[in-house]
Amino acid sequence: MASRTDAHERALLIDGEWVTTGEWIDVVSPYTGKTVGRVARGGRAEAEAAHIRSVEANGPDIITNGIALSGTVHWMFDRGLISLSDDLEILLSKKINDIDGVRKLINPNARARLPKHSEWRPHPRYLSWHREECFDG
Repeated sequence: MASRTDAHERALLIDGEWVTTGEWIDVVSPYTGKTVGRVARGGRAEAEAAHIRSVEANGPDIITNGIALSGTVHWMFDRGLISLSDDLEILLSKKINDIDGVRKLINPNARARLPKHSEWRPHPRYLSWHREECFDG
């Protein structure tokens, strides 16, 4: 394997592929085809699998009940500060103190990226559960 920086190696190790975009590396999941993280050159990739309907609430451990999030966004998602509409619009709670700061953490178009295969898309049943039971809009 060609020599790469530690960040490249971690991106490759974590998600199977790295794509260079200027001073950033997009971390692409080989399972979903989605960009699951972005890391500055010399930084570290951070992506976590998050259940939409939590395991504690009998959410199944299946791909349609999961999304890839950064650690910070995962924390916010689990606490109902962020959710997703059925068409994958990113919803932000009115209880967020620094809304401009949070907007810097999400996609500029405020939409989650679609998985490569439609059968991997988050199921509306789980998204609805998250909005009704967790989201504090």
